[in-house]
Amino acid sequence: MQPSYQAIYERLFSLPILPHETFHLLHPHMAWEGNQTFHDMLAWGWWNDTTYWLVVVNNADVPAQCSLHLTHLPTSAERLRLYDHWGNVNETRSRAELEHTYIELPPCGCHLFEITPADVAQILQRASKARSPFRDQL
Repeated sequence: MQPSYQAIYERLFSLPILPHETFHLLHPHMAWEGNQTFHDMLAWGWWNDTTYWLVVVNNADVPAQCSLHLTHLPTSAERLRLYDHWGNVNETRSRAELEHTYIELPPCGCHLFEITPADVAQILQRASKARSPFRDQL
């Protein structure tokens, strides 16, 4: 197994375990006309009452882009916090923006997004300044 793929699998095996009935496979779409790299992207999600976990993996040794349609967001909140436990994303977006999300990943790259209502995320962020246990996996 190539080292880059081994790193992806090590990260994937560190994911939190949520009930399997909340799992769903996502179908990446073309990011723009003529860009076929969306075929190299894998994506799936889990959710509970307030949190949606999204995993996106570029399963190729070249950069890839895709569009994801996130229709299973578990909350009706209009402002959502998007936090990447494996990257540098920590921002608030509108629900409409997240329902049609553009993803770009380097070769063998991956994201572990935690999506929560912005108001809940702000309270949790103030309560705990600890780093994500998933960030230090590699």
